[in-house]
Amino acid sequence: MSTVRYKKIFEIKITHGYFSTLIPEDLNILFGPITQDIMRRFDIQVKRTLSNCSFYMNSESSIIDFINHLDSELTQNYFDFYIEIKSPYFYNYTQIDLDTQQSILYESRSADNTFTETSIVLNPIQHHLSSTDKFAEVNIYFQDIIDAVDAEFVIAFESRATYWQYFIIDRSDFHLKQPHIISDQDISFQPPKLVTTQQGVQAFEIISEMPLKLSQQHHYTFSLYDVITDNSESPNESSQGLKKIINSLPGANANLITLKEENGKQIFLSPIYIYI
Repeated sequence: MSTVRYKKIFEIKITHGYFSTLIPEDLNILFGPITQDIMRRFDIQVKRTLSNCSFYMNSESSIIDFINHLDSELTQNYFDFYIEIKSPYFYNYTQIDLDTQQSILYESRSADNTFTETSIVLNPIQHHLSSTDKFAEVNIYFQDIIDAVDAEFVIAFESRATYWQYFIIDRSDFHLKQPHIISDQDISFQPPKLVTTQQGVQAFEIISEMPLKLSQQHHYTFSLYDVITDNSESPNESSQGLKKIINSLPGANANLITLKEENGKQIFLSPIYIYI
């Protein structure tokens, strides 16, 4: 009785910097019609995880011979895939163009791809897809599998960076005078401005000096302070002139970002409302 031994041909996977594990929970890899036909006709098996698909052949041949055999039998010389978005907030937390009229194409033969010792990182090609409503199309060509045997083709998304826009709304007995946000890292914030929110509420607006990466888990530590005008109020802190109001502020929520034009550039803001 012969034993079936599958050999790994190639692997396709997606990573995303927004997620702490780099595993994108809101994306799905779908097999295109060409890939489905190849799998059915040539006994190719797939091992799937949440963001990873590994393809295996049932053949005693080498991977190169097997791929060359596919090439001789088929009219198309690539595996095709689609990427499906499952979250309405994907564009919020992903560093990507918001032009929804353009779908994205990833191809293993693109000259814009980058390489590591173990991976081929596929970089996007903007184009319009009229044949599908999916977010992106991915084509892995036979020759590129041959050129990098047991290759790992990676699509890597970066987390969007936004300016964190805190609105401090004082409903307490503190009667804030000039609140400041201080970080334990090399991150600074603009001086506070007294503004009226869209809801008609008066608030102190404090915005980060630089855009900060959004993440599923908040990695920054920001504390809210206010200036001290009466030294007798807090003698232990009066030498610094500041009094701590909140030890750890909540971070930006990817479900809510706003966009504004500034000097011809798009500026992304993450509003965060703090009630005291």
